[in-house]
Amino acid sequence: MSCGKLCLHLVQAFHSHLRSRSVICVTGQDTSHFIQGLVTNDVSKAIQSIQRIPGGIGAYSSITDPKTGISSASSLLASFPLTSLEFAAVLNHRGRVVSDTMLHFTGEEECYIEVDKQMTSQMLKLLSLYKLRSKVQIQDVSKDIKVWVSTMKVIPKNEQFISNETSNTESSAITDVNGTNTKDPTHGHVAAVSLASAQLPIIPIAEALEPFHGFDVLCANMDPRSAHLGVRVLTKIKHRTESEQDQGLKDLKREEHVSESGNDEIYRTNLHVSETVYRGLRILHGVPEGTSGDSSDFAGNPLPLECNLDVLNGVSFDKGCYVGQELTARTHFTGVIRKRILPFVIGKSEQHALELAQYALTKIGKGTDHALMHIPEITANSAPGLSPGVFPRHFLEYDMSMKPKVNDSIFLLNDANKENAIGTISSSFYNMGLALFRLESIFASPESQVSIPLNLSDGRVCVAWKPRYLS
Repeated sequence: MSCGKLCLHLVQAFHSHLRSRSVICVTGQDTSHFIQGLVTNDVSKAIQSIQRIPGGIGAYSSITDPKTGISSASSLLASFPLTSLEFAAVLNHRGRVVSDTMLHFTGEEECYIEVDKQMTSQMLKLLSLYKLRSKVQIQDVSKDIKVWVSTMKVIPKNEQFISNETSNTESSAITDVNGTNTKDPTHGHVAAVSLASAQLPIIPIAEALEPFHGFDVLCANMDPRSAHLGVRVLTKIKHRTESEQDQGLKDLKREEHVSESGNDEIYRTNLHVSETVYRGLRILHGVPEGTSGDSSDFAGNPLPLECNLDVLNGVSFDKGCYVGQELTARTHFTGVIRKRILPFVIGKSEQHALELAQYALTKIGKGTDHALMHIPEITANSAPGLSPGVFPRHFLEYDMSMKPKVNDSIFLLNDANKENAIGTISSSFYNMGLALFRLESIFASPESQVSIPLNLSDGRVCVAWKPRYLS
């Protein structure tokens, strides 16, 4: 099997410019109150999390997986302002999703709302509609503010590997990738390590920041949906001298050349990849996003709990009133959710698809590292000196003909009645995808974690599984 020009099973850490995302800035004294009445999550908690973190610049923040209880901490880089990030959705009056959002709060009076680029115009109209007499200013800042994701994790620098020693002083303690307090021998000097594997040597801070030279970093926070998605970064384009621009072009050409040549050295640090790779990582861990193109998980006004907002830190059930709250609360408290977005994989045969789905269920997303390094057959096939990457070696089929089509239907295996679709594809990446499934139709019992074999409309076989936050 050919890996193509970029062997994703070797990529241990990457950063990507999310060109499909745009940014709307809301400022003014009523900002937090205004947004609180429009989104599913509790904005007040985001504001409080900024205010109660001591130390200002360089202070620590953390998120905890709601299902596993695993805590992932990150130190904001020394040049980053103190900010907060929340995942939420904007609903219509019928309680259905208009758009998913990432809310980047830099304070009580400023918030950058990240949305799908195709939703920018509609979101601006909606925000203006609900503004009324609120003292806020709303503007599209997408030309100047860019969205990035980086799977580099920020932790205190250590010359060897991550230490499990405990610190005697609160100022030098931070939680490592396994939730253990670790000593900071450099008193807050920051470095980065790949989320893919806790066994990698610490990477100097200069390398972690290198992707963002030429930009002012506005905010950077761990993705609240899943620690496996890394750090979400907003940058502002700044003026660069002609020599700096020339150097930036040289760096970009070098990066492209190395990735094309297949030099393994590039995989040791932080590879610059297209947004497509980030989409693949998101699908692998079952996290929905977007309303257009190959990331259309929130298209068609689905219900928020069908999109797993309740298990991805995207909705609060005790915050009070917001647009569309009634149906969301009723669905939650009755406990009846008939459909959910789930990841699926296409196999070469029925048995192959079942094996891939079972592998994904038991290995992917286990712990805060990727856990693929514990699989002997994966480790044995890795390049010398390298731990496995963010994608399993034998999981992906690097064949575009295997790619599922967004909006295509999924049926029960060998079902001749093509009108009874039990799933609709919303995101795709090689032979993986996300789809909105009728749960009772695809699982043998409510306790089942892997679905029965299913058919795409063209006859190919796929199998879905429940990601870790649902298991």
